[in-house]
Amino acid sequence: MSEIKPIRSEADYEAAVAEVERLWGARSGTPEGDRLDVLATLIDAYENEHHPIDPPDPIEAIKFRMEQQGLGRKDVEGILGTRTRVAEVLNRRRRLSINMIRRLHEKLGLSAEVLIRPYRAERCEEAGRLSSAKSSISDRAGLEIGGNMSEVSKTLNAIFEMVRTDRARGVTPRKTNAMRAELRRRGLKTFSQGWLQGARSAADALLGQ
Repeated sequence: MSEIKPIRSEADYEAAVAEVERLWGARSGTPEGDRLDVLATLIDAYENEHHPIDPPDPIEAIKFRMEQQGLGRKDVEGILGTRTRVAEVLNRRRRLSINMIRRLHEKLGLSAEVLIRPYRAERCEEAGRLSSAKSSISDRAGLEIGGNMSEVSKTLNAIFEMVRTDRARGVTPRKTNAMRAELRRRGLKTFSQGWLQGARSAADALLGQ
C-alpha cells in the first residue's frame, strides 16, 4: 500500500474517498483498519476546511426532530401555538418568535444556536406568495396549474424575480415571449402562453401590494 499523504487538492480528496470506500468494513486494529481511520480523519479535516456544511435550517431542524420523536403537528401546538400558527411556521409563512425558540429548546431539546439562525424573509414569504399566485392565476386567467409542483414553484420564483427586477430598474416590463426565452435559458419549464400571462399578472398584483 502506498504511503498516506496529506490531502491538499480535490484530486487528493477524491482519491482518499475512493480508498475509504474500498477499505470500508475493515476490522479495527488491522493495517487496513488503521489506514481507514487515518484516511477518515484526513478527509474530515479537509471537508471542514474546504467543504463546510451550513448549520441546519431552523424549520428543517424542527421537522427532523418531530420525525425523530414521532410527533405530529398537533403534538407541537403547545410549543408553537394554535393549529394555524403551527402550519404557518412549518410552511415558512411566519418567523419563529423568541418564545417559540425558548419552548422548542426546552421541550424538544433543539439547539438555540440553530433556532436563532436568520433565514431570509423571502423564504418565509415565498410559500405564501406561491400559494397566492396559484389562486390568483386561477382567478385571473381561469387556469389550473398542472404538472410537477416543484417545476411550477421554480418557474413562479423566476417570474417573480423578473417582475421584481424590472420594477427595481424602472424599465418596461418584459413581454411574455421574453420571459419564456429567459426561462428556457435557465432550463426551467415554461408551460403555456396563457399560463405565463396569468403568472405575470399574479406577480404584478402581489408585488404591488
